[in-house]
Amino acid sequence: MKKAAVMMIVMLLIMALAAVSFAQMGRGGSSRSMGGQSGGRSTEKQGIKPSLDLTNAIPDFTLIDLNLTRDQASKINSLRDALLNVVKVLQEETFKKQGDLKLILHENTPDQGKISTMQKEIKDLQDQMRLLTSQYLQEVRSNLTPEQRTMLRPYWTVWDSGYN
Repeated sequence: MKKAAVMMIVMLLIMALAAVSFAQMGRGGSSRSMGGQSGGRSTEKQGIKPSLDLTNAIPDFTLIDLNLTRDQASKINSLRDALLNVVKVLQEETFKKQGDLKLILHENTPDQGKISTMQKEIKDLQDQMRLLTSQYLQEVRSNLTPEQRTMLRPYWTVWDSGYN
């Protein structure tokens, strides 16, 4: 009976620690509320890193902070929608080609010519996505006032380094 009580206490303690641990992990992440704003966002700009996730080239919280006019918001949203439509197709093609490349690599005697061709096609698709995103960012810049551009200046160097 005493062993069972001790085991029960130990199990409860482990579950409590796990619950606290999971709760802490959820605090600092990029979870978004229903309104689209970041839950625990930091005002530090260093945390933003460029990546090939081009579906969020400019984070929503950044645009919200700019106090865009309706015209600006409308134009930027249409630019984003156009980018997303094209990038979605390119990403699907990229994923398909990456799958095909894995199949080639797992063959008993993989053909080096096919591997090189597939790698080049994947790189070309990724380069095309980077170019489109860079053009999108330039279009966004051209639709902002000088004050708004100044507010985004810390982001441009990070984005430019990832997409050029």
